[in-house]
Order: sequence, then C-alpha cells, then structure tokens
Amino acid sequence: MPDKKPENQNALQTAAPQAAAEPLPVVPPFRLPIPVGAEILIEFVNLNLRIKSALVGLDHGQFILAKIFQNDLIGTFRSEAIKVSPVIVRYLYKGTVYGFNTETLNVVTAPEKLLFFAYPKKIDETHPLASDRHECRLPAVTMLGNDIVEMTVVDISKEGCLCVIKTAGAKGDALYKLIQVNKPLEVKMQLPGERGNSPEGGKTPNGGNAPLPEKLGVMGRVRNMSKGNDRIIIGVMFDGAGADVKAKISAFIALLPNAVKK
Repeated sequence: MPDKKPENQNALQTAAPQAAAEPLPVVPPFRLPIPVGAEILIEFVNLNLRIKSALVGLDHGQFILAKIFQNDLIGTFRSEAIKVSPVIVRYLYKGTVYGFNTETLNVVTAPEKLLFFAYPKKIDETHPLASDRHECRLPAVTMLGNDIVEMTVVDISKEGCLCVIKTAGAKGDALYKLIQVNKPLEVKMQLPGERGNSPEGGKTPNGGNAPLPEKLGVMGRVRNMSKGNDRIIIGVMFDGAGADVKAKISAFIALLPNAVKK
C-alpha cells in the first residue's frame, strides 16, 4: 500500500523521510477563497488586455480552470502571446477583493474555450472600504462610454462608496462590459442640502424659482464589480477628491447617526 500523502505543510515537515521515494511537493499553505462558478477578471499583462471569465474548476495546489466567453479573445485565443504573457487574476468574494499572479499552463478550444492557470503561490487581499460604511440612498449619475447612466449610492464612507445601477438584458450586459477594475470613474451624487444655481428646480412657497439640488462630483477608481439579473454593483474607492469634496462627504456622514456600520 502506498504511503499516505501528508495533508498540510506541518505534516510535510514532520513526515519521516524515505530514501527511495520522490520528494513530496510543497503544497501552498492556503486554499483559494473562491467558489466554482464565480466571476473573475483576467488580465494579460503583455497585451494590456482584461477579460471577464468564470471559474469552472480547480485542483488545490496544482491549477485553476477558467471558461472564456465565446466572444472574447477571438483570433488571439491560441496565439503564443496569450500563452507567454504574465497573468493577473482578480475577483470579489464576500466583500473582499482578491488578486494573484499566475501563468497560462494550457489552452483548450473545444468543446469550450478553457484556460488552465498555475495555482498561485500567494494571494493578495484588499478591503475596498477600510473605514466604517454607512447605508444611504443617494441619487447619482456617472459616464459609461458615451452614455450618462443613473445609479444609486447605497453605502458610503470617507474612503469610497457602493453604487447600484438598475438595468437588465442586453443593455445591462453592454454597460457591464464598459466597466473595468482600477479604471477612473466619476460619481456625481446628490447630497441633501446642497443647492445649485439652476432655476429649474421647481417653485418656492412664495412662487419663486427653487434651485436644483447640486450633484457633488467625486473622482474615484473601480475597485470591484458584480452583476445580477437586474442590476450592476460597483465598489468605488475615492481617488483625487479635493479637500472641499472630502469635507462635504464627511459632513453628510456626520448627519447619519443611525447608519448601519458594516
């Protein structure tokens, strides 16, 4: 009967050596925190190319297997450039963004487009919103491609916010393809109490024109994203906001004493 393989690193260190046996591989001391079926973002560094994919399998310590959607990598799927390029994989799981470096082990074209990647030697974790997050409901807009898109800020902190775009079908798929991790994104949110100078906001009690509420423009970067049947969810980290913008956000948060801190 063959010797039983140690299940973890400690077992490897305490197992008695056997002269005739091959050295046992060192299994990475972590299991990748990701469920099969999860959406992942694959970046081919040399090609400056990012595509969305789905994790369809993995062998702990050996490889991970991703399914490429049919319309992606057309004409380049089997190219040598794909095979030799360094790869970065990122994904969102339970509110944390994970990322790791890897390399392509093999390419399969039929019956599905599949990529085998080396199992990572280490994994990085990023918590998009480090400070306390407060639930809210703020109307907002952003620019995706050539379209102005309405959305709602559903929670906010001094570091960033979580936005929801209500959309479905082909339009939702098209918008989702325009969003990329680490890309700049301006969120224009409507804070209570802020007033602009437009006379189109309605009438005051004495019959005068009331100004429209001002939308506060905040520059940020996309840190994570996900898509449901009827919505797109985007996590944004504020990046480059001026002192006056930060002060207005802090003042708004201070008005939320009953906000839920996550």
